[in-house]
Amino acid sequence: MILEDMKMNLIVEKIDSQESNSLSSIHKIKDDIILSERVNVSMKDIFDLTRQEGGDMILIAALSLVIILPFGAVPGIPAIAGIALSLLFLNELVWFYELKIPRLASKVRVSRHMALKVFSGIDICFSKVGAHVHEDRLSFLNSGLSIRIIAALGLLLSVSMILLGFIPFVPTLLMLPVLMFSIGLIVKDGLFVAFGYLSVAILAVLVLLVMI
Repeated sequence: MILEDMKMNLIVEKIDSQESNSLSSIHKIKDDIILSERVNVSMKDIFDLTRQEGGDMILIAALSLVIILPFGAVPGIPAIAGIALSLLFLNELVWFYELKIPRLASKVRVSRHMALKVFSGIDICFSKVGAHVHEDRLSFLNSGLSIRIIAALGLLLSVSMILLGFIPFVPTLLMLPVLMFSIGLIVKDGLFVAFGYLSVAILAVLVLLVMI
């Protein structure tokens, strides 16, 4: 009985450790936004915060979640997010491309409340998956080649959203794989990456059915 309790405690500690590793950067970003005295937060501020704490994938996850949440129904938001995501994936795909936010886009501001809501959504999302994460599971899907394929697919999906973002529900369908990819790469669990690939395959089948 004692041995079983010790084993269970070890499992719980491992899960908590994996979850805290993936969430610490998001918590830091949320804390920085909360501590900011500004009413509005610029896109440059958000870009700098996410890059300092977790790299491009956290920002990619945040932008994809914005589209999946009700914010994505606001006219123009899918196109703006699509442009930002295209630049981020291009940065991952082309090694000599150094991502810089266009001056006009860097001045775009969102309310601090909205920024907190988005990163709180990411926080909840990672909290939900934390208990199911197994680091290095299907590790080949987190390899350099897979990341390049994900970047190419993400670029294609982002450009598609720029062009088709005005069609109801299409942005959500396009961003579900992107969210799965970003979660999988952040927590280093290939199963979530596999779900992303599966989502892309289903989208491809749907497109073919529509075209026939």
